[in-house]
Amino acid sequence: MTFLVIFFISLLSTIFLTPYLIMVLQKSGVIDAPAKRKIHQGSIPRMGGLVIFLVVFTLTLTFYSDISSIRFFLLGMIVIAICGSIDDVIGIKWNTKFLLQSIAVALLMLQLINQINEIHFFSIVLPAYVAFPLMFIFLLGTINSVNLMDGMDGLVSSYSLFTASVLFLLAMNINNFFLLVILSAICGSLLGYLKFNGFPARVFLGDFGSLFLGYLLVALSSMVSIGFNNNTLDLAFPILLLSIPIIDTLKVFFKRIFLGKHPFLPDNEHLHHIIYRNRVRHKTTVFLILIYNLMFVGLAVYYILNRNLDVFYFYLPIVLGLIFAKQIFEFSLRFEKFQGIIKSLTQIPAEMFRVTYKIFVPFTIAAVLLITFILFPLQTEINQQNLIIMLSLGVITLVLAIFHKRYNHQLILNIYFFFNVSIFLIVSSYPNSLFKLSYLFSTNVKFALVLVSLIVVLLFIGLFVVGRERILPKEKIFLTGIDLTMAVFVIGSFFVENLFENLLIINIPQAIFIAYLLYIWFKIIYLFNSKLASVIFITSFLVPITALAYLLLTKLI
Repeated sequence: MTFLVIFFISLLSTIFLTPYLIMVLQKSGVIDAPAKRKIHQGSIPRMGGLVIFLVVFTLTLTFYSDISSIRFFLLGMIVIAICGSIDDVIGIKWNTKFLLQSIAVALLMLQLINQINEIHFFSIVLPAYVAFPLMFIFLLGTINSVNLMDGMDGLVSSYSLFTASVLFLLAMNINNFFLLVILSAICGSLLGYLKFNGFPARVFLGDFGSLFLGYLLVALSSMVSIGFNNNTLDLAFPILLLSIPIIDTLKVFFKRIFLGKHPFLPDNEHLHHIIYRNRVRHKTTVFLILIYNLMFVGLAVYYILNRNLDVFYFYLPIVLGLIFAKQIFEFSLRFEKFQGIIKSLTQIPAEMFRVTYKIFVPFTIAAVLLITFILFPLQTEINQQNLIIMLSLGVITLVLAIFHKRYNHQLILNIYFFFNVSIFLIVSSYPNSLFKLSYLFSTNVKFALVLVSLIVVLLFIGLFVVGRERILPKEKIFLTGIDLTMAVFVIGSFFVENLFENLLIINIPQAIFIAYLLYIWFKIIYLFNSKLASVIFITSFLVPITALAYLLLTKLI
């Protein structure tokens, strides 16, 4: 439950903060102007990664109490952020940039060395005089490879989101609370950020964002490797997982040296440039790279779970395909059939959104009905007098809602829905917390179903956030100031719960949080089908009133 809360707070905070950051960057002149090797045409604000840094850093400090155990990791984050911010604002020479990055990597190594006994590469045990220099080169090189990958709208953001999601699922298996906290914050923030960074981008990550994400990905993938290997760092896993930026950078690096060029200067020979030059659309280029990345991710997950060295035989041909991507594309495009395949792929992202929306709407309705059925009402310690008061308030609220509905006060109707769902969840779950992540793996099937249903609703909300422009006109506002105010109230309830652990409000924040999720879900459903939303709205009154009446009858009998 904690990680769902972190994800949601991170998502919402990024969505609300990014427009203000865009405005500040524009006024400050921190913009990326068009250039020969760049794809975008207009001037776009850069250093948008600042919002991801602020959200992730703040939530990590808030929800993870043992800060001293991650102090070197946090210091490395700050140094890499300073390096990126200087580069974005005033520019920085490559040697100064290298120095600051080296300091950040040294701090990260101090963090990792405290957790490991040995360093392996596949089954090879590396001696210290080889392991530590190799580890330094790997960490530094990977951070820069992610930075160099940032050449298209949404590419590094979507790549990082996918990779962080995989790491989160793996971290669940090693029960590392720090990894789960920071990865849930990263996933939520990146999902919210993609709303502004996806093509056509309104803001760029900048060196700040790409270096910061590179630092996070290499650090956290290394920590996951350590967790799976009993305090042994197997470099094979992060290398397999992050192969797209690593191999692409190495290919370009050695090609520059072979041609007698400076290896650290930028050019347009990276994978995304090669695909885009071959008459492939922007969105399809990003989509193709993410699809190709699936093979590396699959091999990395298979390796860390099975320790099977046969993975190398599958890895080699995939790497060769990446190295010779230019030649493969140029040769393939000679054939009309391949061009037809590429053209079909350009339609996949849009079709995915349309089909997924059609599927998800009934699925989420079924999920909400399942939650209602399972939680109707379990047990409660609310006394008879309070039940009568709550029931009376429910009836009065229903009368007021009918009056407001006649005048179509949609904002007020949404708040009524939130109030009704909150009351139902409080009387259903009090005093037990039903929304723990452990239920997903427990033998208690009905509580596992509740959690799965909530995840379905959350995925639907996330999908809407990413593809909102495909449904709503650009001028149409979905989340308003009242939504932010309510979100602050929900977040604040968790802090109050932690401060006053013995009060009767224990576990009520969880119910309010789920109610807020369903409130956002209800707003989305209203956009699809206002008549269906009206039925759901009326039902939201009937369910808590019926639940309260049932509980009152059990008390009287």
